Amino acid sequence: MVDSLAAEGEVAGTPLTKEERGILAGYGALSDELSVKARLLFGRILEKQTEEDLNPRSFGNAMEWATDPEWPNITEITAQVATERNPDRRLHGWPWIKDKTRLVICGLVAVLLMFGAVAVMAFVFHWK
Repeated sequence: MVDSLAAEGEVAGTPLTKEERGILAGYGALSDELSVKARLLFGRILEKQTEEDLNPRSFGNAMEWATDPEWPNITEITAQVATERNPDRRLHGWPWIKDKTRLVICGLVAVLLMFGAVAVMAFVFHWK
């Protein structure tokens, strides 16, 4: 992701220094200047990218697998820019169906687990 951002910076005329690349790849605090610079470059990258882009090394696909519990600076800023651009992004088609199916299945599993817990308690304490 850092390489993609650096390449876009060179095209835009605002290249990233090695120090800035290291900061973006790390977990430390960002300066306001670097944050603004990165946000502008992320915006340009996300505008250029289409949803039909199937390249596994594309910027959007890199975001898919780069989301760890502790996000590096670059992933956190990219996620912020993406949600600012499209805050009401809803699922459509198969992803929506999969999401709703998982929701229903999780609800049924929760109800069955509660039922099982009550049954075990009734058996242990001889409730009628």
